[in-house]
Amino acid sequence: MTVLNTYHNTVFLNKQLPATIMQLKNWCIINVIGMDSIKYLNQQFTLDINTVHKTRYQFGAHCNYNGKVWCPFLIFKYNNIYAYLIRTEIALKQMKELKKYSVFSDINIFVNKNWKIFGVAGFGILNILTKYFTELPNSNHNIMYYKKIIVLRLSFPSERFLIICKNKYSYDFIKKIAINMFISTDLQWKSLDIESNFPIINNITIGRFLPQSLNLKYWNALCFNKGCYYGQEILYRYEKQKINKFKMKVLIGESKVFPIIGSWIEYHENIENICNAGIILEVVQLLKNKILLQVCMKKIFCKEKKSFYISGKYSSKFVFFS
Repeated sequence: MTVLNTYHNTVFLNKQLPATIMQLKNWCIINVIGMDSIKYLNQQFTLDINTVHKTRYQFGAHCNYNGKVWCPFLIFKYNNIYAYLIRTEIALKQMKELKKYSVFSDINIFVNKNWKIFGVAGFGILNILTKYFTELPNSNHNIMYYKKIIVLRLSFPSERFLIICKNKYSYDFIKKIAINMFISTDLQWKSLDIESNFPIINNITIGRFLPQSLNLKYWNALCFNKGCYYGQEILYRYEKQKINKFKMKVLIGESKVFPIIGSWIEYHENIENICNAGIILEVVQLLKNKILLQVCMKKIFCKEKKSFYISGKYSSKFVFFS
């Protein structure tokens, strides 16, 4: 096996990314099984569970009673089991909230530790995958199942894939597929998620933002026609009255001080007028000292070309990423 290189701390922008495989150790799969799965999940999640089927995964969110997001996720179905992917650091807290009202339902919710999750992306990735898989997911059927592997296609920021395989099979999978590929980590996948404008929630930001403020509407993660679920009344009011004042944006720039998740990014109109423009959701260090930020931004600062600064740090400068 010839593997080109291993980059643990080097993160490329999507346009610069060579064919790369990433083991997503900081992600996990939550399984939901039982006769009441559909009914129960529809009462908890923002999407219509009935739209999730064997050939199509969906995006959704789990919110608290006030409509604030516990987690965004990708959910699919296999062997009559619902499975959703979330970040490991928030999994226990999110599952605790999801299980709160399950005592009278025929449902079981647990972390499935029998699978490993990989991301593959970069230049020429389709050519590599077609040598290994007889058929790949497409825009109509965005998920495919093989004997020991599940393959999911994502479209943004460019075509990339999630590959979920059984633990016992993962070594052989890597040995075969990683020929002439770079090997990287969760950081690279996180950067691609930021470029895609998909929200990343962690222990600092959990339960703080509405789905509309995190652009989840554009991922078709919200449904208002399926009946009641937690937070729905508030989310519907925000949608109907158009009173959401935030929008998720991607910034790129430099800073001598590494940005802190949960802190404010500032807009300096002049020396005396400094405004809190948005809250940092996630940070990734790129090549050449560049930093990529995911920010929940006040809409009033999203309309024009502006420069932003880390709160209290003038030795930084960020602009909108395009």
